Amino acid sequence: MKIICTVEVSDRNLPSLNLPSKKSVRSSLAIGKSGDKELYILHQTNQNGSGNKYKINNANVRTLDNRILRLRNLCVLYLENNELTTLPEQLGSSLPKLTEMHLRDNSLGLGGNWKWIVNGNLQKQLKLLDLRSNKISVLPDKLVKLANLVTLNVDDNRLESLPNALGYMRNLRFFTASKNQISYLPGSIKLLRLECLDLSHYVFCEKLNKKVTAKDFLFVPPLVDIAAACVITKRLHFSEATLPQTLIDHLESASFCVCGKPCFSQQPESYIPYRGLCDCIITTVNRRDFKISVRYCSFQCYSKEERLFFPQY
Repeated sequence: MKIICTVEVSDRNLPSLNLPSKKSVRSSLAIGKSGDKELYILHQTNQNGSGNKYKINNANVRTLDNRILRLRNLCVLYLENNELTTLPEQLGSSLPKLTEMHLRDNSLGLGGNWKWIVNGNLQKQLKLLDLRSNKISVLPDKLVKLANLVTLNVDDNRLESLPNALGYMRNLRFFTASKNQISYLPGSIKLLRLECLDLSHYVFCEKLNKKVTAKDFLFVPPLVDIAAACVITKRLHFSEATLPQTLIDHLESASFCVCGKPCFSQQPESYIPYRGLCDCIITTVNRRDFKISVRYCSFQCYSKEERLFFPQY
């Protein structure tokens, strides 16, 4: 069997690949095969079983060997050009120093399991996430919990929309989402302080401006929306141990009004041209075609926002 792949191990001495029982061996690199097609690369040391960089590309890997989770000093993870559909849920808790994940050209969009995003220290430590060419149709709402993420790349996927709360990733500076089928941008995106927003090769669908009137706010919100708004406003902690998954999904799908209050599907929505991002946009289409989706908690908020920030063409 011949294995063709790329391996990088930084700041480590590899004097030998003999058995680790010998005192002279400081670290070892194992390339193995599990089952018919599952390949893995494992780097361990006698002292602490950890390394600084692990890289396996172009090896048709479908699942990760759990022993990679022993590398607690791992900072950068390369898993490009494989067949991964998901990652271990304990990834963040097992690799507390992980700051970069390069996952280009996999199939994470087909797996549907994104729990690895919110487990462990990834929410606090991860700075760069590369999800290019992963057959993703819908970005998970859990993505916005990566509070310290600086660079996010979702080029060349099947995206038709972005998470409503994307704008609350306050540390995001570089967002690349070219070659998708986005219909509109979430209204919260204007809260970001982006240095670069790449929307080149976009196919923006036509969204008509919807005129909102005071009558659109004459409704009684469902009890679940009232309770969810209370949880979000008071920043109450919730998890799978305290709430059913359906309610967690509802909480994570919340939009936010321009005044900061949480909004849900009952609140009126409008697609409005927006030009506030022009300085950082890289695009191949007319910037006047960009539409953002905005929800409002009251007619007063709608009137104020339309007058101050969304001039009509």
